[in-house]
Amino acid sequence: MNKAQNTTSKPFNRENLPKLTKKQTVFVKQILENPKHSATQAAAIAYDVANRNTARVIASENLAKPAIISHLDN
Repeated sequence: MNKAQNTTSKPFNRENLPKLTKKQTVFVKQILENPKHSATQAAAIAYDVANRNTARVIASENLAKPAIISHLDN
């Protein structure tokens, strides 16, 4: 058995989730509370960005981060 197979994982709960910045927290909250909004709209609100292209890039980068994915999955 190699090391990766021998590790024990912690039960998944809120205390085990990675920490997010304040803006990332608002981004996740916007996505979860407004399912009709896009991630671009959530980024525009959370990061106070008027340019839609900038918001799109921020949203794309955020949705690729494991910490944010973990929060969205829970």
